Amino acid sequence: MDFWEVFREKARLEDFGKERLLMRTAERHNSSLDWVEDRSIELEEGRAFSAGYTEEKRYVIAKNLSFGLVVTVYDVNSGSIIALRSPSALGTEAAEEIKRRVKRLENPNIEVRAIGLQDGDIEMAESLASLRGAVNGGRLVELDLFGNETRNIVIDIKTGSSFNLLLLNRIYKPGELVNSGKKAPAAGKSELRFV
Repeated sequence: MDFWEVFREKARLEDFGKERLLMRTAERHNSSLDWVEDRSIELEEGRAFSAGYTEEKRYVIAKNLSFGLVVTVYDVNSGSIIALRSPSALGTEAAEEIKRRVKRLENPNIEVRAIGLQDGDIEMAESLASLRGAVNGGRLVELDLFGNETRNIVIDIKTGSSFNLLLLNRIYKPGELVNSGKKAPAAGKSELRFV
């Protein structure tokens, strides 16, 4: 399933960014920090990288995701991932770098996931459209934007699937992840560091 067209239609609506936008083909399951931490790469804000699946580094984790955006570009055929965590709108430089990295893949079968934007940053959400051309016809398979909850996410590099990361190694209580104090960073162009 591909959500690019649905996302484009939703972005035109007047209430876009005012409530959570959730599109995915299956429910996101949970994974505890204890289970994945020693085999993971932590994705920090303003960072981007490419990685292939190995048993030693099987997962990408993003902790305390609120106003920023995590995007993964996963190649099903090679089991490799391009992951980025941006604090602001994705610029053309980020899209061009992703395009260069996707071009290196042989016969790619791309899945894109985008998660974050707690504050309803419409400009940042619209910058996702620049990725569509960069991912060589890749499908948008998961979109989880806006809302008022902080997210903790883990991505399995072997399958490309996303999970809710349980930082306390237990299911959260109702309302425990609601962000009531953290403020959005100042708007500006994203300066991602690709490693």
